[in-house]
Amino acid sequence: MKRLIALLLAGMLLLAFAACGEKEDANITEPETTLAGEEPTETTTGAPMQSATLVAAFGPDEESRKTYEVPVADADNFGVGEIANALTELTGISFALESALPGGGMSLLMVDFSSESALVVGPPEPQKEEFHMFDRESLVLFMLDSLYFSIVENLPIFGDERHGVYFTLNGEAISVEGLGELPDEPYKGSGFWLG
Repeated sequence: MKRLIALLLAGMLLLAFAACGEKEDANITEPETTLAGEEPTETTTGAPMQSATLVAAFGPDEESRKTYEVPVADADNFGVGEIANALTELTGISFALESALPGGGMSLLMVDFSSESALVVGPPEPQKEEFHMFDRESLVLFMLDSLYFSIVENLPIFGDERHGVYFTLNGEAISVEGLGELPDEPYKGSGFWLG
């Protein structure tokens, strides 16, 4: 029932978006979910399930990244809002977005975190053991890296040299005590921020 409601709401929002030409909210649908141990084989429309890859980045190097396959109804339409929602569901950490819009002639992706995200409100209590964050710095780096590498995994164009992802918080630069302000250039992982 929850899936049906989410699909109906998504359809209505898409129709409203097409009719009025306003920007689409980055958090319009939730990813398909299953009970523990249950693998879906079909969507609510009877189409076979597809999968997308989420990346949990626990540090700047590739060895510290762990990937998770998640079932999705349509991997071709698994956008940034859906990636953020799926990361929230996986980790329990809020990746809430205000928007995720193309910029720079479609060569850039501008991802703006919401004030409801864990970047502002902190991690949930209690935290999931596998995704426990001990301080704000590790939380911010985990969130930025996990979302960035999940975007690149599912929308690989944003990982090449001609395209990039910019992160902001409520339209402003993201800043962390001890790290300073996120540089005003395409994000390439926390290793680039940390130097």
